[in-house]
Amino acid sequence: MTATATTPTAQTRLEHVALSQVKGHPDNVRLDVGDVTDLAASVESVGLLEPLVVAPPHTGMTARSMGKATWLLIAGHRRLAAAKKAKLPTVPVLIREDLTTRGAQIEAMLVENLQRVDLTPVEEADAYQLLLDIDGLTQKALAAKVGQPATRIRDRLKLAKIGEAARSALQAHQVTIEQALEISEFDDDPKAQKTLLKAVGSNNYTFTLNSARREREEAAALAVRLEKLSEAGVTVLADQPKGSKHLEDLLPNFPRTWEADGKIDAAEQRTHKDCPGRATYWATEYSRKKLVHGCTQPKLHPKPKPTKTRAELKAEAELAALKDELTKSAGAAAEARATFLRDQLAKVSDPVVVRTRLQALIVDQFNFETTYYRDLKGARLLLEILGAPVPEVVKGTDEDQQAEDLAEALAQPLSRLNVNALVLALDIATHIAGETSLRKIDPYPGPHTYGAPGRAWTATLTAYGYPWSDWERDRFTGTEYSQSGSARWNVDGPVADEPADGQADDELSGPDETA
Repeated sequence: MTATATTPTAQTRLEHVALSQVKGHPDNVRLDVGDVTDLAASVESVGLLEPLVVAPPHTGMTARSMGKATWLLIAGHRRLAAAKKAKLPTVPVLIREDLTTRGAQIEAMLVENLQRVDLTPVEEADAYQLLLDIDGLTQKALAAKVGQPATRIRDRLKLAKIGEAARSALQAHQVTIEQALEISEFDDDPKAQKTLLKAVGSNNYTFTLNSARREREEAAALAVRLEKLSEAGVTVLADQPKGSKHLEDLLPNFPRTWEADGKIDAAEQRTHKDCPGRATYWATEYSRKKLVHGCTQPKLHPKPKPTKTRAELKAEAELAALKDELTKSAGAAAEARATFLRDQLAKVSDPVVVRTRLQALIVDQFNFETTYYRDLKGARLLLEILGAPVPEVVKGTDEDQQAEDLAEALAQPLSRLNVNALVLALDIATHIAGETSLRKIDPYPGPHTYGAPGRAWTATLTAYGYPWSDWERDRFTGTEYSQSGSARWNVDGPVADEPADGQADDELSGPDETA
């Protein structure tokens, strides 16, 4: 059993000392003693019933830093604050002469507060980090000293490194520990942190987090791209030079601005490297800043005969730009759904029955052996939801081999699920074709139709309690067709059609039965 600050030792004695002789510890692990008004009233009425725990100044303290005080407070910071508020002349103290080093005193304060369960996660993390810094302990040794599991020590130490925004929100109980760690990923991006903090507690949080992570990945990819261009001798200009034109408008078959950056850069190196008018610059393309390759001497390139009109090219570019934006949002939403489902699978309890058959049923959903049709895409989506690696498709591999590889890849993550989780995974596998529908990018203004698979999938996610973001709620609608007509639906279920302009509500209700 781990000793606390109040555990009696051979070097412990009880005395009454003047209040001025006790100094609050400068390394107190508690950041805030809170409101002590009620406690002070009680102390003023009946006195301090439980003694304070004190120790002599540690070896790193100076007489000047102690002032008029004789003892450093180890346990009872709230009681000390209440005693001062009640203006007690003396207080009972339990003196620990054995706590002579800074590390020993911090350890005693930490253990005492952990026993009382009144430390916040941030206070606990800071105390652990301080002990590691002072005593040079390993995490394992620290865990043994304070009587806590090594996993708890490791997890709490992550919090010691988070930025002020996430730290303050966690201290104020506005975010969970997991959310604080996620928000601290953006300590160097206050704007992203502000957006994330605003989204906490709403259905948009996971979507917002995934979007912010994608933007960061894009920024990192851009930095790599700029470095490669610099190594290739390309100077990037802040603005488009006057009189210049984009290479996609000058050279036949040059990649369009929305195509892969690597493809565009390679094409520029291949076709325009030696041109005296070579230029790379930032330009605004359909409301977005893009890195564009162009030429300041366009007359050097005879204008190719256009295969499409200018209006067609503009419409194509606008559609591609919109598709690019939707792809990012759809990707963030898809990640949010996969994370949600992964969490649902992890929460299920563990009765051990019919595991083998359930795993086989899940694999059979993709028709690897039972029918002529194979849903290879659905199998890859399930692997993604399970958080498992998706096998790469080697060029020239036939569908039989791909199906075998996917069945083998599914075996391992499915074997880790308990029976209840396997039942849930089977339900997901049954409706996963709808996820394929939701991931299709339709850049035209909504509403959008995703058909019966999409409806079944959104109904499944809604039944699980998936928190639909505003973006998903606006995008995901559909129409169900039957012999009796059609019906509109969204993520919440069937919805009524809105009356057409100028059509009264009573026109939609049919003839008056009393007529």
